[in-house]
Amino acid sequence: MSTVRVGSNAQKRTRAPDVEDVPTNAAKRSKNVATDAASETNPGIDSTSDSESEDGASSDNDFISKPEFCGNFDLYAMWLPFLRKVYLPAGTTTPEYEAIYNLVLKYQAKPDFTARCYLPRSSVLGGRFRCAIVDDPMSGEPFEIKLTHMVAKDQLVFSSAERRTMKAILERTPDTVTHGAGLVAEAELDSDECFVDSAEGTIKFTRVWAKMGKDETLQELFEGFFSFDVEFSRVYARKGFEASANHDIAFWAIRARKDAKGKEIGLSP
Repeated sequence: MSTVRVGSNAQKRTRAPDVEDVPTNAAKRSKNVATDAASETNPGIDSTSDSESEDGASSDNDFISKPEFCGNFDLYAMWLPFLRKVYLPAGTTTPEYEAIYNLVLKYQAKPDFTARCYLPRSSVLGGRFRCAIVDDPMSGEPFEIKLTHMVAKDQLVFSSAERRTMKAILERTPDTVTHGAGLVAEAELDSDECFVDSAEGTIKFTRVWAKMGKDETLQELFEGFFSFDVEFSRVYARKGFEASANHDIAFWAIRARKDAKGKEIGLSP
């Protein structure tokens, strides 16, 4: 298994996979659902209503229009060149979400990914996150990160700093900024580390595109932002390591593959 590495200061350490050609024909969007505006909160996860929902009977598209933010996900850094290339081709104003989804599927099958995360249905259980570059610089091993205090949002809001990062990567315009349902969770180390003074962060998730596939399976593309700040003890500085690490990862995500028994492959217990 190979892993695409990413971090705020890690681009020089990153190996970008070869670019593969992916159709970007906008005519295929007739059955797509872009930028989700309705949500169905996960059972057991705190919910805050940022906008009033519309009352009425369920439509035929409810299965598509109400995302569930739970399960295993494979994450892919937005700034990877082969993803930037297909996001907003020259001369277009509408993001090619389906092209991104199709391209990411190819790398997932290798398997290849930037990071993985698991979001439970119940916040009592806690989620998990792992990324090769969010690591202990002394051991080189990725931190085991748990996700807590998960809150479902009717309208997910990215901070100004997060939006600036995404805009710089994707060259977004106001028309291509996501406004939809999502989930926010806090990130912290799963267990105490001897030489870590503090470690905290957040992860944000929203769905930007969905489509019912030919085999009646739901295809979904998510986007999000993971930030994690670590302060190390003086021991690290004495050994020549940085005193702190700040990780900011804007990402695309798709649901994990399943094994022969139908179980998702990922970080779930």
